[in-house]
Amino acid sequence: DREHNNRAKKIINELCNGLTDEELQFLILINKKIADNNKSWFYKIHPQNTLLMHIYQLRLINHLLPESKNILEIGSGSGYLSLLLALKDKTVNSTDVFQPHYIFESFLYSIFNVCNELVIEKNFTQEKRKINHIPWWKFNKLDGSEFECDLLVMNHAICELNSLSLRYILSLTEKLNSPKIFLESTGIARTKWSDIKLTLEEYGYELAFSGNDQKFSTG
Repeated sequence: DREHNNRAKKIINELCNGLTDEELQFLILINKKIADNNKSWFYKIHPQNTLLMHIYQLRLINHLLPESKNILEIGSGSGYLSLLLALKDKTVNSTDVFQPHYIFESFLYSIFNVCNELVIEKNFTQEKRKINHIPWWKFNKLDGSEFECDLLVMNHAICELNSLSLRYILSLTEKLNSPKIFLESTGIARTKWSDIKLTLEEYGYELAFSGNDQKFSTG
C-alpha cells in the first residue's frame, strides 16, 4: 500500500469523482476478507491507496473495454485488480516476478477461493471467476495454447521492462491472436516510452485511445 501512499483522496475525488455503490462495496468486502484472515500477522494491513487505484483501473477497463472476458495481467502487484476482474465474472491470468507480490497475490486469490495456483496445479482453467496464478518459471515457457486472451493488462510496468522482456511478451501476444493492450500508466522509465511505442508498432499495435498514451489496440 505504501507504493501509493497518501493518494486515496486524490484517487477518490479527482480520478473517480466519487465511488459508485459497487466500488464502495468492493472496498469494504476486500478489507473485511483480509482482516478475517490476517489475525495471526504481526503487522495487520488495511488496504486503501493501492486498492483504490485498482478500483479506478477496473472502472477504466469496464468503460473502455467492457467486452473483455479473458484477461492476462502482467505485473499484478498487490493483485487487487486481478481479483476485482475475477469477481466481475472474468477469467484472469496473473503473473509477477517480484516474490513478495506473488506471495501476497496467492494469499489474496486463495481467501476469495478464485485461485488456480500454478505452482501446484498442472493445468490452466477457463472458468469464470477464476485466476490462473502463473509463476515466472512457467510463464517463460508458455506457447500461447494454455489459455484464451482478449486483453493484456500491464499497469505501471511497461517502461520498467527491458527490451527482451517486452519482446517476449509481444511474441506471446502474437500467439494469443494479438489481444488489446491496456496501460493505466507506463511506470517509471527504465526504457523510453518513445522506444516502447516503436516496439509496439513493430508487433502490429497502434494507438486506439489515449488520455495520456495509455491504451494500444491492434487494427
